[in-house]
Amino acid sequence: MEFNENTRLIEILKAYPGLEPKLKELDSRFSIISSPMGKLLMKTKTVKDVSNYVKIPVPDLLSELDKIIHTL
Repeated sequence: MEFNENTRLIEILKAYPGLEPKLKELDSRFSIISSPMGKLLMKTKTVKDVSNYVKIPVPDLLSELDKIIHTL
C-alpha cells in the first residue's frame, strides 16, 4: 500500500494489523489509538494530523511508518 500525509491512519492500520503495537513503541502518544475515542478519531485523522499530535515531522513519520511496515 502506498500512503502519504493525506492518507487516513485507519486505512494504514487496516492494511497492516501488526502496526498498532509498533506505533506505541515509537511514541507513547500513539496509545490513544487503542481507546474508544482514539478508534473514533482515527477514522478521520490523516498522517499529517497524527504527525502534529505526536510532534514528529511528516517526512520523519512517513519514513518511520515505512521502516516499521517493512519489518512486519
